[in-house]
Amino acid sequence: MPDGKTIEVGRHPVKVRAMFSTALAVTLTTAFFDGPVSAIEPQDQVTFRGGVDLVTATVSVRDKKSRVIRDLKQTDFEIIDSGVNREIKTFESGESPISLAVLVDISGSMSVGGNIGRARSAVSVAMAALRNGADEAALFTFDSKLQEVIGFTTDLPRVRARSLEGKPWGITSLFDAIEETARLVGERANKHRALLVVTDGVDTGSKLTPAQV
Repeated sequence: MPDGKTIEVGRHPVKVRAMFSTALAVTLTTAFFDGPVSAIEPQDQVTFRGGVDLVTATVSVRDKKSRVIRDLKQTDFEIIDSGVNREIKTFESGESPISLAVLVDISGSMSVGGNIGRARSAVSVAMAALRNGADEAALFTFDSKLQEVIGFTTDLPRVRARSLEGKPWGITSLFDAIEETARLVGERANKHRALLVVTDGVDTGSKLTPAQV
């Protein structure tokens, strides 16, 4: 599916068609187990089947001088999926604000090999893409428990200026921290919400399993 596709139109708005060819069915087979690989039996495998009910299409429409046309309405667009005209469920124009939760691992393993320094850099890169006064962000850290460093705010310089000082320590409750932070960002009013997790990867202390996150 094209993302951010530019469609050339004339001086006046015209009907814009977005063409798609979909392959929606996805099957994933996996197993969670303790013990050697030889202990897995076929009946122990769990099959997950998924489909797509709603597809988001981001489209930029420009005139022949590459100027963005900003006054288009839903009726100016058609979605053609494999030759079939699809209903447009929702339509938004302009730049909608985003709510971003940044979750940084500060467990003991992050003190190895400059990991915490790379974590600081990752936070800076993520924050640089946001718009002060419009988008909002929050900074959380976790080791054995989740900590809110800065709550959701549109004052982004506060988040950008906050360093992750101190020596990392403790076990990694990664899944628990993701579950709680995802719930918090999911409660935000903005339609666009995201969670960025900065970690070296291995959970050593969560109550939740990957399937529960």
